Formats: sequence, structure tokens, C-alpha cells
Amino acid sequence: MVKHQQVALEVQTHILKQQDDGISLADLCADEQLPGGPYTEKTLWRWTKRWREIVEKHSRDFVAWTLKLVPQAPFPLGSLQPSLWKWLSRWWVETREQILSWKELSAIQSLRRYVRVIGGVATSVNPTKCVHR
Repeated sequence: MVKHQQVALEVQTHILKQQDDGISLADLCADEQLPGGPYTEKTLWRWTKRWREIVEKHSRDFVAWTLKLVPQAPFPLGSLQPSLWKWLSRWWVETREQILSWKELSAIQSLRRYVRVIGGVATSVNPTKCVHR
């Protein structure tokens, strides 16, 4: 859960993935399988807008920071199309196993943790305690 939010990051991640796969926000609103739902289209739009802004603002530094911790991390080649979010998610799945304390986190959880670290909410991350490979 994110502070001041009622919905888990996993649900928000699901919405981002579904939208990247071409499913409209209107169709996602009608999905009765979403935990905690139903949600309005405006709510889903706010989530996707917020996370896309975070990805756009912090993904380059997040990847650079992660590569400092794990210089041998695989780096997927190819276009950032259809979205930077999709590329970052794919890259994180391939990389997270090498950062021991973060390997259970999704891309969105990891990016949120990184933003908190650089924002001064958390103190610092010791690479010697995170990386084991």
C-alpha cells in the first residue's frame, strides 16, 4: 500500500499492464475481478497518469543506480515501444534476482522504494547487503 491510498500496488500494476496490452480504462472499470473494485475510469486514469509520470521521471536514474549495484545485470536491447513502463517491467524481472533484498518486489514496488531512497525518506541502501552474485 502507498501512503494515502486504499489500493495495493499489485492492483495498480495490473491496471498498467492491462492498459499496455491495449485494454481501455473503460473496459478495466467493468472488470469485476479487480480486488477492492469497482473503480471509476477517472480513478484508473489518475493511477496510470501518476505511475507513468514517476516512470518517466525516475526510470533512467533507477536503471543507472541498479546497474551500479549489479553491473552484470542483463540489459534488454530493443525499442522502448510500446511503453517505457513495459520495458522497465521486463528489465526488472530479469534483474531483480541479483538484488537479494529486492528480489520479491515488482517493478512498481522497486521503483517506489528507489524514489523513497533518493527522496530521503529512507536513509541509504548498502550495496554489500543487497547484492549476492
